[in-house]
Amino acid sequence: MINTIKYYTFFFAIVFILFAFYNIPQIINFPAQGAHLWRQADGLAMVWNYKLFNLPFLQTETFNLLSTEGKGIAEFPIFYFFAAQFVNPEKALRILHFVVLVLGFFAVYRLAYFYLRNNFYTVAVLLLFASSPLIIFYGINFIIDVPALCFSLFAWSVWLVDNNKKYSTLLSLSLFSFAALLKAVHVLNFIVLFYLLYKEKQINFKNIVLFSIAICIPTIWYFYAKWYNHNYHNDYLFLSIQPIFMMSFYDIGLAIWRIIVSWSATYFWRPTSVILIVVLSYYLLKKEKNELSIMIVYTFVLDVIFALLFLEKLIEHEYYYPIFYINIVFVLIGFLYFLQKQHKQNYINIALLIFIGINLFYCKNNTAEKQTVQRIDSKLISVDFQNFLNKNQCTQKKTVFCYDDFSVNQSLYAIKRKGITQYNQNWKEFILKNKIDFVLVSEQSLDKIIKSVYPKNIYTYKNYKLIAL
Repeated sequence: MINTIKYYTFFFAIVFILFAFYNIPQIINFPAQGAHLWRQADGLAMVWNYKLFNLPFLQTETFNLLSTEGKGIAEFPIFYFFAAQFVNPEKALRILHFVVLVLGFFAVYRLAYFYLRNNFYTVAVLLLFASSPLIIFYGINFIIDVPALCFSLFAWSVWLVDNNKKYSTLLSLSLFSFAALLKAVHVLNFIVLFYLLYKEKQINFKNIVLFSIAICIPTIWYFYAKWYNHNYHNDYLFLSIQPIFMMSFYDIGLAIWRIIVSWSATYFWRPTSVILIVVLSYYLLKKEKNELSIMIVYTFVLDVIFALLFLEKLIEHEYYYPIFYINIVFVLIGFLYFLQKQHKQNYINIALLIFIGINLFYCKNNTAEKQTVQRIDSKLISVDFQNFLNKNQCTQKKTVFCYDDFSVNQSLYAIKRKGITQYNQNWKEFILKNKIDFVLVSEQSLDKIIKSVYPKNIYTYKNYKLIAL
């Protein structure tokens, strides 16, 4: 039997330690910055369009006019819509993602205790999971992949830990469905889940109905998203599949190199990743039939299916990698399960504590570096710059061409204006058709753009020029 007080005390104590260790209060107040800033800006562009233009929930827009009025949709935007209701949407979204991350931590904690039945090793699994730079950085960020993972992990914890309870099937399927709404790739959980039902001979009418409903909900959403994007001519946001057989051998090799070498520093401290690969190989080759071994194998199959369908995405986008952590959680548990069975526990436990400490400090340093990879110019997001724009008739109803930006929404999100960037290869057509009211350009680039436009006025803000057309 679980000592409930001790069980929850350990968990919340660890969460509090991680909260302080990673300086979460400071991170929560950060603006969009760091690795994959362009992708963070895409999500925040939807948040601010909800807020500035009072858009209905199902009518998402971004700042870039790639499509009709910037309309476009991808994953279920409930978090973006929620954050838009607050005065500081960025802070609200970070807090919301942190709360969901804690839910994911609790799922890992429950799963670890379910298999290990030992408080020390359960905490060790949680701390190792929380020593992944990818989980910590993207878990308190503006990209939805880690929150989706957390809902999937919690769904697995309900399915496995609460298997004998009446609510477990309905609740776990609901959580799996919600995870798939947040990130389409999590629909792959249903493949493993259905096979488990088949193996356990639990395929009955009730489960088939619940299973069908759970799959239909995200399916209906993505059909709507596809229609919405097609209707408004948006081919940027919607998730596409590029199976491995459609890729060149060079791209396949590049993707494998990125997964194994280039991005490996973001999973864990590299020796930890090597250990996990060894542990995974052990369980795959040994072919034990206990439940933990089965989950390690089945979730590895999920990873393989994901890689076969989305390998091209993994070349450039490390934020797609969180789905791999479903398998990684079970491998971590398998690692600690192996240690738990060894002799000389005192020596093993001391070594394990040192090992966890190294991983945590590695994660802290790596995450801090990822936060500084890229930043939006603070001048553009300042209140003073907003006053400058409004003073010169560049209100939120006007359109702006951010000449120095090659991303989709980064600068447009910073200045909170609809418009285009250098990502729009047809930007000259926008100008010729008088669809752009202003050009925002740095002083260094002024000579490059001035020949392509007919300025009415040029206004100066520090090292930026605002050209009225």
